[in-house]
Amino acid sequence: MEQVTEYLEANKAFEAAKANVSSMTKAIQSYGRDLQTRPKDAFFVNASILPPTKSGVHFIHESLAWDAKDWPSADQINQVLLDYIQSEQRIKTVWQAMPSELQAAMKPPKYLLS
Repeated sequence: MEQVTEYLEANKAFEAAKANVSSMTKAIQSYGRDLQTRPKDAFFVNASILPPTKSGVHFIHESLAWDAKDWPSADQINQVLLDYIQSEQRIKTVWQAMPSELQAAMKPPKYLLS
């Protein structure tokens, strides 16, 4: 049963890493769409360089204001990707080490299904 527990833990870590990549990707794509369709309105707030102002008030549309504190750094992006790669390798290794009779009774990792 130790192999089953290890597999379930590895699968949980892999699914969490996939969710992190998906979440980060959606945020980056969303900003990219804003930047592409309304480049004059897409600004980061809470950044060292702020958007232009009119009478001292920043004139950006609220829905296109991105909080710089929420934006991932290059190191954070790399860490999310590294976590994904490492968790995928772990789930593969754990799955391949399981006896075939256990594999037949278990749900295979989703990476095998795509």
